[in-house]
Amino acid sequence: MTEAVLAQGTVSTREERRAYWQAQVEQWQRSGLSKQAYCREHGLTAASLYRWCAKLDDGKKAKPGFIPLRLSGVVANGFALELTLGDGRVVRIGSDADPVWVAQLVRELERAC
Repeated sequence: MTEAVLAQGTVSTREERRAYWQAQVEQWQRSGLSKQAYCREHGLTAASLYRWCAKLDDGKKAKPGFIPLRLSGVVANGFALELTLGDGRVVRIGSDADPVWVAQLVRELERAC
């Protein structure tokens, strides 16, 4: 099935379109090609692939939230708390951090989520 077939309306249900594009996104991810190169090779428009990548990714994302933690009281490398974010960034809070400031930080993070 090609994007042209989709444009002609032969794939009529939302589920079929979603399944088609899910397969295209997965094949692109395994291919090692750029989105543009993959689209050229498979007769797709880059705009459609970009749109479906974003659409399918949004459906996978869980709403950010907090999970309960129990602190052990162990301090490593002078930091009482170290958080590694999904994109590899690290937030470190020193053992000497003001508890009022930490509480304010947590409130701001909760509000942002």
